[in-house]
Amino acid sequence: MKASTAIGIGLAFAALLLSSMMDGTSPMSFINIPALIIVLGGTGGVTLASVGMRADNPAFTGRSPAASVGLSEQWSPSVLVLPEASPGQHH
Repeated sequence: MKASTAIGIGLAFAALLLSSMMDGTSPMSFINIPALIIVLGGTGGVTLASVGMRADNPAFTGRSPAASVGLSEQWSPSVLVLPEASPGQHH
Protein backbone atom coordinates (compact mmCIF):
# COMPACT_ATOMS: atom_id res chain seq x y z
CA MET A 1 0.00 0.00 0.00
CA LYS A 2 1.27 3.43 -0.88
CA ALA A 3 1.73 5.99 1.89
CA SER A 4 -0.73 8.35 0.20
CA THR A 5 -3.42 5.64 0.26
CA ALA A 6 -2.96 5.01 3.98
CA ILE A 7 -2.93 8.75 4.72
CA GLY A 8 -6.09 9.29 2.67
CA ILE A 9 -7.96 6.47 4.41
CA GLY A 10 -6.82 7.74 7.81
CA LEU A 11 -7.93 11.29 7.03
CA ALA A 12 -11.33 10.05 5.83
CA PHE A 13 -11.93 8.11 9.05
CA ALA A 14 -10.69 11.02 11.16
CA ALA A 15 -13.06 13.40 9.37
CA LEU A 16 -16.00 11.04 9.94
CA LEU A 17 -15.22 10.61 13.63
CA LEU A 18 -14.59 14.32 14.20
CA SER A 19 -17.77 15.40 12.42
CA SER A 20 -19.86 12.87 14.35
CA MET A 21 -18.43 14.06 17.68
CA MET A 22 -19.06 17.71 16.75
CA ASP A 23 -22.69 16.85 16.01
CA GLY A 24 -23.05 15.04 19.33
CA THR A 25 -23.32 11.56 17.82
CA SER A 26 -21.32 8.75 19.35
CA PRO A 27 -18.45 7.59 17.12
CA MET A 28 -19.54 4.03 17.91
CA SER A 29 -22.63 4.62 15.76
CA PHE A 30 -20.40 4.07 12.70
CA ILE A 31 -19.40 0.57 13.81
CA ASN A 32 -21.79 -2.16 12.69
CA ILE A 33 -20.19 -5.58 13.16
CA PRO A 34 -22.84 -7.66 11.30
CA ALA A 35 -22.57 -5.36 8.26
CA LEU A 36 -18.77 -5.58 8.40
CA ILE A 37 -18.95 -9.38 8.44
CA ILE A 38 -21.35 -9.37 5.48
CA VAL A 39 -19.18 -7.01 3.41
CA LEU A 40 -15.78 -8.55 4.18
CA GLY A 41 -17.01 -12.15 4.16
CA GLY A 42 -18.98 -11.67 0.95
CA THR A 43 -16.10 -9.92 -0.78
CA GLY A 44 -13.62 -12.57 0.29
CA GLY A 45 -15.94 -15.41 -0.69
CA VAL A 46 -16.72 -14.02 -4.13
CA THR A 47 -13.07 -13.24 -4.79
CA LEU A 48 -12.03 -16.75 -3.79
CA ALA A 49 -14.79 -18.28 -5.92
CA SER A 50 -13.75 -16.29 -9.00
CA VAL A 51 -9.96 -16.59 -8.62
CA GLY A 52 -9.61 -20.04 -7.12
CA MET A 53 -6.80 -21.41 -5.00
CA ARG A 54 -4.51 -23.01 -7.56
CA ALA A 55 -0.95 -23.38 -6.35
CA ASP A 56 0.36 -21.41 -9.35
CA ASN A 57 -2.02 -18.48 -8.86
CA PRO A 58 0.02 -15.23 -8.79
CA ALA A 59 -2.10 -13.95 -5.89
CA PHE A 60 -0.74 -16.77 -3.71
CA THR A 61 2.78 -17.09 -5.14
CA GLY A 62 3.71 -13.40 -5.33
CA ARG A 63 4.77 -13.70 -8.98
CA SER A 64 3.46 -11.36 -11.65
CA PRO A 65 0.63 -12.64 -13.89
CA ALA A 66 2.91 -12.11 -16.89
CA ALA A 67 5.57 -14.42 -15.47
CA SER A 68 3.00 -17.15 -14.82
CA VAL A 69 2.15 -17.37 -18.53
CA GLY A 70 5.71 -16.96 -19.78
CA LEU A 71 5.48 -13.34 -20.91
CA SER A 72 7.88 -10.54 -20.11
CA GLU A 73 7.40 -8.35 -17.06
CA GLN A 74 6.33 -5.45 -19.33
CA TRP A 75 3.27 -7.38 -20.52
CA SER A 76 0.09 -5.37 -20.84
CA PRO A 77 -3.40 -6.69 -21.66
CA SER A 78 -3.70 -4.02 -24.36
CA VAL A 79 -0.94 -5.65 -26.43
CA LEU A 80 -2.08 -9.26 -26.10
CA VAL A 81 -3.08 -10.66 -29.50
CA LEU A 82 -5.37 -13.66 -29.50
CA PRO A 83 -5.25 -16.18 -32.36
CA GLU A 84 -7.98 -15.97 -34.96
CA ALA A 85 -10.61 -18.71 -34.95
CA SER A 86 -10.17 -21.03 -37.90
CA PRO A 87 -13.03 -21.26 -40.40
CA GLY A 88 -15.81 -23.45 -39.16
CA GLN A 89 -15.18 -22.70 -35.50
CA HIS A 90 -17.82 -20.58 -33.82
CA HIS A 91 -17.58 -19.21 -30.30
